[in-house]
Amino acid sequence: MARVQKAKSTVENGLITFSFEGHEPIAVDFNSLSDEIKYNLGLHGLKQKLGDATAGKTVVESIAAMSKVKTSLESGAWNVRIPGVTTPKIGLLVEALVRLTNKSIEEVTTMVESLDEEKIKAINSHPDVKKMKLKIKAERLEKDESETPSIASLFA
Repeated sequence: MARVQKAKSTVENGLITFSFEGHEPIAVDFNSLSDEIKYNLGLHGLKQKLGDATAGKTVVESIAAMSKVKTSLESGAWNVRIPGVTTPKIGLLVEALVRLTNKSIEEVTTMVESLDEEKIKAINSHPDVKKMKLKIKAERLEKDESETPSIASLFA
């Protein structure tokens, strides 16, 4: 069976080059492509960038992350860090607060991101928040369990 090798890629002045060890590189000059192809590539890239923001996240975290990327792109910034959304502690807190307050994901995410650690600790220690976080964790465990083989099958 042939060995799978990842291509090395470079981007310079609109020229994208992919290289495999021991083979001729493949290069595409973005600037030479038609406007229609550039448009389609742009849509594909936008879809990919927004989709990448959802990797490994719950629905609530995904919506928050995608909204953050959307806002970043619309403001002219390509790279965006998604504080609070990429860490499980804040992601769980955001989801709990969305459920408890009936506010939008964007509102809660913005509010949580503006808080200092002391205020986040205070919110996390509130009994209603603790209960909701436990409920969310239990829902996640149930989902995980439905995709996991039974313990008995591990001994068969």
